[in-house]
Amino acid sequence: MLLGISLCSFGQFKEVKVPNHLISQSIPMIIKSENPDGYGTAEGIIGQKFEEAIVGETIYDLQGYNSLQQRIYTYPDGTIGMVWMMGFETGSWEDRGTGYNYYDGQEWGYSPTSRVESIFSGWPCYAPLGESGELIVSFHYDNSFWELVLNKREQKGEGLWEESYLNGPETYGLAFPAVITNGENNSTIHLLAITRGGDYMGQPGALLYYRSQDGGQTWDILHHYFEELGPDHLTLVFGDTYSWAAPRGDTLAFSVGFTSEDGYVMKSYNNGDSWEKIEVYHSPYSPYPGGATPTFGAGDFTSSVALDSQGKAHVTFGRLRYYYNNQSVQYYLPATEGIVYWNEDMDALDSTSISSYTLDNLISKGNLIGWITPHNGDSTLMGWGNYYVSLTSYPQINIDEQDRIFVIYSGVTAGYDNGVKNFRHIFGNSSNDGRLSMEWN
Repeated sequence: MLLGISLCSFGQFKEVKVPNHLISQSIPMIIKSENPDGYGTAEGIIGQKFEEAIVGETIYDLQGYNSLQQRIYTYPDGTIGMVWMMGFETGSWEDRGTGYNYYDGQEWGYSPTSRVESIFSGWPCYAPLGESGELIVSFHYDNSFWELVLNKREQKGEGLWEESYLNGPETYGLAFPAVITNGENNSTIHLLAITRGGDYMGQPGALLYYRSQDGGQTWDILHHYFEELGPDHLTLVFGDTYSWAAPRGDTLAFSVGFTSEDGYVMKSYNNGDSWEKIEVYHSPYSPYPGGATPTFGAGDFTSSVALDSQGKAHVTFGRLRYYYNNQSVQYYLPATEGIVYWNEDMDALDSTSISSYTLDNLISKGNLIGWITPHNGDSTLMGWGNYYVSLTSYPQINIDEQDRIFVIYSGVTAGYDNGVKNFRHIFGNSSNDGRLSMEWN
């Protein structure tokens, strides 16, 4: 799918054009609600150009806030497991949980009508587990109590799920998980989640790491707190602002941050025993000290990371512009485009390279890989939906065994609109040489 999308016609860059009343419009930055009950619209209709299969349905349509979790996995035998947030009881969403389907190599199963979990849950992520099993991790919320819900089974695509729960340190809850597995028969689980229930280590939301080397029977690393991501560096870690790379042996990596504050890759060469922090983007306001600021370029809360065959990290994130007023209220400028690329051979990016007024700095160094694609040579937009992210956002990066890089992202689409606002679509870009050159397709 990634290859097919990346082979789509990728128009020549032409800076986006927007109406005068929108080009300098600024909107107060309201952090996307982490209300665990969630709010979804009644229903949505999505058009597709490629061959498609309907694998499931949902009326609840709030699938995530920022960076995307792993929700689909292709096994070496060609089978596929995938999950999504599912709910049909509008208003209350009491039936919300994980929708699951499985492709057996020939066809998908029946569209599910009930969640995997036994309890109200959300934000699922998916990974292989054991010789031929699978794992789903989500979180449960009830009356200010937060906990992670783990469901696993020994044979993918069939059998009963075994459900267990994982709680945070002391009286703190856990939410918004992200999971990967590795090791012999994918028996080692690596799990990230953020705390809930008050300040933890000086942060309203702190990122914690968990590891199990026996398929979730026991946890040899519990509640690991990254001091390198503490309040001296990030005011807090927001939900869904971290994303795992697919492991390469014992080398692990995840991206984190990329808000108006710093963006990092956290990397381990020993399967999670210790971690190195690598600065990808340096913000002039991380942590934010208060007071008015000029407009500056930064990330838009969405990022993705992948490891190549040598274990080198490659990162993509959305570009957004911000400023703070005298009352320390944060504003962002919606008319911002740009998917930014970085790898470990490059210096850290800063607000000058990201820039608040030009993309030339990113283009000159080969850091711009996504933009508003022109339609018949025209990049004019009339308007767009407000998701508190960039016009180009939600990037996903993958690297195959030949070190070919594939990036897909969501972008507001020139030339396709309903007369009031432009639609969003999926776009792609790729590099056939692991970005040894500055050539992107």
